[in-house]
Amino acid sequence: MAGYDEKTKTMREQLKQTYGDQSFMFLAVTPKLFRVYGNYGYADILFSDLGLKPAAGTPADKTMEMVELEGLSKFQPDHLFLVNFGGKADEVYAELKKSPVWNSNKAVQQGHLYEVTNETFNIKAFGPIGKEMLLGEIGAMLLKKQ
Repeated sequence: MAGYDEKTKTMREQLKQTYGDQSFMFLAVTPKLFRVYGNYGYADILFSDLGLKPAAGTPADKTMEMVELEGLSKFQPDHLFLVNFGGKADEVYAELKKSPVWNSNKAVQQGHLYEVTNETFNIKAFGPIGKEMLLGEIGAMLLKKQ
């Protein structure tokens, strides 16, 4: 845990220097509704461990909020992490990408979309070894872009 804490501290400082006050969001595409995550799993690593600023409206004090397509328009993050749960959610995601709500999203327009696999979301974000692996993956996504 000490190694994780040290890596987290270092990356937190790098991300703060790189992104300052820019906002982030973690979104899951499910077969029925969308999930905006707050303090759970991957999102908890982004917001709690790495200190990234949650987008306005993010349920930071709870696990998640279920949102319909139109409800996504209230979230305008600078950066968007997304997991697609697959199966029927693949169809929902395909439709989402065609929608005006999606195409008017600030992060999408700026090319700041980071797709996370379902396996990564469900396996790595909940244990110490996986969380440490995610630090490297998140760093590669966010710090290589600059």
